[in-house]
Amino acid sequence: MYLSDPLTPDWNCHLFLAVECNLDLLGQAGRNPPKSLHDQDKASMVIVDPVSLFAPLVANAFRDLLKVYLRQEESVLVSLSPVSVPGVDWFATALKEQSVPVLDDFFEPSIPPIGSFAKCAINVQRITDIERLIRSRLGSFYLAQSEIAVKSATSMVKK
Repeated sequence: MYLSDPLTPDWNCHLFLAVECNLDLLGQAGRNPPKSLHDQDKASMVIVDPVSLFAPLVANAFRDLLKVYLRQEESVLVSLSPVSVPGVDWFATALKEQSVPVLDDFFEPSIPPIGSFAKCAINVQRITDIERLIRSRLGSFYLAQSEIAVKSATSMVKK
């Protein structure tokens, strides 16, 4: 389903839901899905039900739309879990309440943002999620070091 209606009167937003039931990919929007979920007037978020990705039409539309979308830092992808994990909500609530004000910008980010905030993972259940955060951080660190090296090299040339 592709919605271009604002979620609230103050925020414009595109929402692309990749779920098999009531899936507009099979209807009008599916024949002409948006080329990009980013434009200057609307924010965007993709929400996917991973079970629906077993339907080839949904999986293909999902891949086609996201191959460019996920290369942009402002993109957001949410995967809905088909199973609940006992206790997760309780621990998330406890962490939120006991971390005030440190994690306030994680649990309830300001719109517009006050500043940048760390990438976080709460109630991690898989080693791959930890590995992904480590790799992301190392990649950011590498890019920052490369930029410093380039600036240093170009400033030496100018002298």
